Amino acid sequence: MLRQRNKAHAATGKVPGTVIGRTSLLVRLVILVVVSTIPALLVLTYLEHDLHSEGRQRIGAEALLRQAELLNADMSNVVEGARQLSLAISHFSTVRTGNRACSNRLAELRSDLPSYAWLSVIGADGKIICTTDSSSSGSVDAVVLAHIDTTINRGDFDVGTYLPPAGERAAMLPFFLPFTMESGGHAVVIVGLSLDWVGAHLAGLKRPIRQHNRDR
Repeated sequence: MLRQRNKAHAATGKVPGTVIGRTSLLVRLVILVVVSTIPALLVLTYLEHDLHSEGRQRIGAEALLRQAELLNADMSNVVEGARQLSLAISHFSTVRTGNRACSNRLAELRSDLPSYAWLSVIGADGKIICTTDSSSSGSVDAVVLAHIDTTINRGDFDVGTYLPPAGERAAMLPFFLPFTMESGGHAVVIVGLSLDWVGAHLAGLKRPIRQHNRDR
């Protein structure tokens, strides 16, 4: 069943699912980002307070609405970018054959992607096939393995839960994409969104609005 789904994914370049399913994924991502990057998101609270203190409630409300719309669109792009990256990795020949040399390919890829803290391919048994973390123990912990099982059973791209810093990688939010290897075994591509990058990125979103308010 998963093999048939993956063939369909490769043919269409899309992960099956309803609009409701994609929206649910986005909502969960936003919640996880909020919980994991509270210091960064205090920027939004500060923005509201700053605007209110200046006695510009109407402009502040308009600015916050634009901020919310911008955040929603931005998180949508983050989800889609992670899905496309995961799909591309799942098509690497070294990944599909389980060749551990794929770690070199992932390391090269990550060097150009500062928004990601970790790129890995993990087998259904939890053993790491290839990863950008050279200090890894060779297998994932029980929390990640449980989500790998769930992802393989569902057969869909999904977002995991907050993972604290470990080894060479920073704190991150992992995305999971299941696929079938040439051997017929199941595996999952995991791309970890760097929370350090998310924090800096969200903090930067307030600048255009503050500039707009000064212009008004």
